[in-house]
Amino acid sequence: MRTKNEGIALVILFAVFFLSSIAWAVDFPIPDTGQTKCYDDSGEITCPSTGQPFYGQDAQYSCNPHSYTDLGNGIVRDNVTGLEWQQATNLGEKGFWEEASSYCEGLLLGGYSDWRMPTVKELSALIDSSILNPGPNIDTEYFPNAVGAEYWASTSRPDASYYAWYVVFSRGDVSSFGKTLIDGYVRAVRGGQSSNNFINNSDGTITDTSTGLMWQQDGAAEKYNWQQALSYCDTLSLADYDDWRLPNRNELQSLVDYSQYEPSIDTTFFPNTMLDKYWSSTTYYSDPNYAWDVSFVVGGVDYYGKSYGRYVRAVRGGQCGSSDSTTTTSTSYGECAPGCPDSWLGDGVCDSVCNVAACNYDNGDCGTNTTTTTPSGECAPGCPDYYLGDSECDSACNVAACNYDNGDCGDTCTSESIYGGHAEETELLRNFRDTVLSQTPAGQEIIRLYYQWSPAIVKAMEGDENIKGEIKKIIDGFLALIGGSE
Repeated sequence: MRTKNEGIALVILFAVFFLSSIAWAVDFPIPDTGQTKCYDDSGEITCPSTGQPFYGQDAQYSCNPHSYTDLGNGIVRDNVTGLEWQQATNLGEKGFWEEASSYCEGLLLGGYSDWRMPTVKELSALIDSSILNPGPNIDTEYFPNAVGAEYWASTSRPDASYYAWYVVFSRGDVSSFGKTLIDGYVRAVRGGQSSNNFINNSDGTITDTSTGLMWQQDGAAEKYNWQQALSYCDTLSLADYDDWRLPNRNELQSLVDYSQYEPSIDTTFFPNTMLDKYWSSTTYYSDPNYAWDVSFVVGGVDYYGKSYGRYVRAVRGGQCGSSDSTTTTSTSYGECAPGCPDSWLGDGVCDSVCNVAACNYDNGDCGTNTTTTTPSGECAPGCPDYYLGDSECDSACNVAACNYDNGDCGDTCTSESIYGGHAEETELLRNFRDTVLSQTPAGQEIIRLYYQWSPAIVKAMEGDENIKGEIKKIIDGFLALIGGSE
């Protein structure tokens, strides 16, 4: 017999699920820094094991490695963020900030006119921290005429609107200067802009659902040198988690709120942030005596001697793989290979991360010489028809082409129990699943959780009409939101 409290708990769980679906529908994973080697205070070392000095640095975690696709029309797609970049640096367009902004707004490229100047976070994420000064610190295979110089960002200083941020592609630092005092290059971008979406977990941690990262709320109370900072995070036990680590420079910069200063962070969620700089786990590749830090006074990113003190804030989570001495990458739910969501297969564009056997060589998008076909009697590679509807969720079949294992992976779920399998409401939810949630790792995690909890929720609804009514109200409200956005 299900108790009233258990029923209320299921209703709350379902409400949280749908609110999370809205919040996580747009996901902004943070690209990796590109650093693959380990360092001590003075030079390169063999990557240490757990418990050894300098364990837990950048190279020991592979978080969303840089991945690009040349679309062949002067545009490069960032496969991690989904942003599309102007491939070439227009060497004739070096100028002041206003000129750079006007150039981007007036750009017509690849048939698109919605180009803009990138934000400082977007631009900084292109930096490859494994490239020596004088750079350029960017993947020149995809950006062949990049220049090791200053590139303008759209972000202005909140305390001095006549200053704007720029990224130096000879070293990798992020700084600001007068909009009419230096000439800078510009690289236009198109696509949605990222924003933080913080949740206070009320246990000393903050989750950013836009990136999938969980943060230590208050950070260390004192300053540490770089080695001590690594050790502090690696040995931290907080909120029943012990997999904390020192964030890399891109992750740490993601916390900066460039609309604020002193401190440049959302103080609603991080009220005790010091007006100072915080260590990242990323070494300055051109001189291993230094590591990157991020200032939470105004938001600059610079390098500093590892033997000196900086504040520390630990992080955990994200799409990261780790090991004692090597780096690994993980495949997220809804991906046939790391960084290749199912939605990219067969879309007419050859995506390099999908051009592997596990993804059927991008379902033919990468040419006939490498394409394999799905055998007769299979709806997807590795999923024979007789696997469908056998009451077991088979991972190879859990794709749209196989109707999510004909319901074994949750297609016959809560919505069908309320509205019916072919109802307009059910179809709208399925469309949201396939066209929005399935496009991002966070959305794919929402799908997994929905499938996981639906059987218990359906069972509860069957035994209590009040629970069914409350859950229907939640879904109706959600349908109004997504129906209005189409």
